[in-house]
Amino acid sequence: MKQILYIFSKEDFKRIEMLNKEDLKKLKKGGFMFNEWDKCSKKDARIIHKIGVRAKKELLKKRDLIDIEMDVMATHIKLPLRLTDFLKADKFNFARDIYGITDHIDRDTGKMNNCFLPRFARQ
Repeated sequence: MKQILYIFSKEDFKRIEMLNKEDLKKLKKGGFMFNEWDKCSKKDARIIHKIGVRAKKELLKKRDLIDIEMDVMATHIKLPLRLTDFLKADKFNFARDIYGITDHIDRDTGKMNNCFLPRFARQ
């Protein structure tokens, strides 16, 4: 049996992520899933959604939009990004950060592996 967990606010995206009972138990125990989504503002979530839409359209056509958005949001929560600059970036720099984030993110913690640092990280 599947249960529903809202990852983003209902009014922002009206989208849900489906999790099975076992995943929900791990989430409630603070298990394997990143669970700091509430640390992202609604304004940032809207920009991240636009980044996800652009990434899916231009680069990651086979990936689910929600997966792209979650990777970028988890990265932004742990390592703040200049989201507006990221969204407006040229294709080369945009692709470099999107592929780097999706390839190097630790989905348990939200941190980057292999010393990857996005170009659009705040410094």
